Amino acid sequence: MESILNYKEEDLVLDLDEGVNDPGIFKAVVLAGGPGSGKSYVAKKLGLKTLGLIVVNSDSFFELLMKKKGLSLKMPSNETEEREAARMAAKALTSKRLSSLIDGRMGIIIDSTSGDQAKTAKIIKKLQSVGYDVKVIFIETNLEVALMRNNERARTIPPRIVEVSWKAAQKVKSSLKKLVGNRDYHEIENNGGNIDISVAGKLSVWSRKLNTSALEWIESIKRGMDSSVNEDINTSIMDSFKEFIEMQEALTMQQRLARGRVAKRTAKKRARAAAKKRMRMKGPDDMLKKAGMMARNKVAMKLSGGIPLSQLTISQKVQLGKKLDKKKAAIAKLTKKLLPGAKKAERDRIGAIRSGKNK
Repeated sequence: MESILNYKEEDLVLDLDEGVNDPGIFKAVVLAGGPGSGKSYVAKKLGLKTLGLIVVNSDSFFELLMKKKGLSLKMPSNETEEREAARMAAKALTSKRLSSLIDGRMGIIIDSTSGDQAKTAKIIKKLQSVGYDVKVIFIETNLEVALMRNNERARTIPPRIVEVSWKAAQKVKSSLKKLVGNRDYHEIENNGGNIDISVAGKLSVWSRKLNTSALEWIESIKRGMDSSVNEDINTSIMDSFKEFIEMQEALTMQQRLARGRVAKRTAKKRARAAAKKRMRMKGPDDMLKKAGMMARNKVAMKLSGGIPLSQLTISQKVQLGKKLDKKKAAIAKLTKKLLPGAKKAERDRIGAIRSGKNK
């Protein structure tokens, strides 16, 4: 059997045109669904790659390695051992690439059959633990269509495997929705014909909105641009972040004036929307997220020795994130403990607003 160790480093270098020039930092889209659901097709229709998100898909790496080794995409039985070696190498490459992208907080599209519930859940929780906004898009396809599409592919898999994977994907839908919440879970039917891509506009707005973690991350990079400290991040990723920051700061006077006019024109509308939002009680999913963030921040402060996140260097943040990953059980336990207090604080906030006491 050809060992994974026999794959040279150049075999594991991607020949893809995906770069790291990604403005969609701290954003991740998990494309879920069974084999033959058409995830790549739907992703293209939604324009996900135009959002600056980088695709991570072990199937692409697997096919690349198979072609490099001269293996047939028809999956003949006489190539099983060599093919499994390629599959192992592809999985190792996928894991390494995903870890590097997460360490760099790059925008990601994870193409997953979602049949492995534990693995998918682990990835989502990992992303959430380091501050990512995560959305799940489940591509719904009936089994007959999945089997038909499998037969039409250049690389086919046995019908029995298609059926098993399809059923496994169906079972995890509810758990995926629970992981990210109703607001960040979307289902799109793709059984042929036109598909509903109405969510595309919302995704575009979502991808451009920087969350608190992203803003702190950018600020830390700005402070460390001239630092001689070796950071635990790929140089090309650092360069892309610098380019992104410079692009944001290099606005012309005309652009600044134009933005100012838009802001002035929409100020009242935005103020009304913000006031309405403040008056609404947070739902269960938002409260759980808030308690989870409180718990994570509490543990993070303890691990950092009381140093605020905004004062940590990039490498320190990466190391802190790895330590937090090992504290998931403690964070989950603390989340449950803090949840009642978070709910009470929310009720008090709403009560104060409605009684006119909140400024």
